[in-house]
Amino acid sequence: MREEDSFTLNGLEGNGEIKMQFDILKSGVDNVLALINADNAQAFTLEQISISAPAVFVDETGVNPRNTQIVATALEGSGMAGTQTYRFTRLDLAGRSENAIVIQLGEATTLEEVKAQVVQQLAVADAEVQLSVSEMPAFEDSDQAVIQLSANDGSYGYIGQIDVTLM
Repeated sequence: MREEDSFTLNGLEGNGEIKMQFDILKSGVDNVLALINADNAQAFTLEQISISAPAVFVDETGVNPRNTQIVATALEGSGMAGTQTYRFTRLDLAGRSENAIVIQLGEATTLEEVKAQVVQQLAVADAEVQLSVSEMPAFEDSDQAVIQLSANDGSYGYIGQIDVTLM
């Protein structure tokens, strides 16, 4: 597993570090649930716990390099009680490719097709990212345009953005 592909979790209980591949076929919250379950003796479901929206985490002491924090809370009627805070590393889109992302446009290329090509090239979850434009940009003074693929607000899997050159 490449380091830049690892989705890393630290529970506050000091249970060690859990690393796993982000599964682009699952939702972001399902990936976080899988991390939580890997860190616990008991496997939880989303019917038993709620997972908060991801929040930026910065350890002022520099000891914990994670960039995100969530809180898992036992749901009423689940037979469990309490909350647990987890810190994990969302993957930075800017580091997903060593090469520039360039998409050659044809006459019938749509933004949906552009996004699909970029998602495939970067091997990221489509539902967790978005393009920075809602219409195909005009190529007035150049034969290319640069747009961005960005992590959705509230993405459990990704942060940041990466440039995409359209030609």
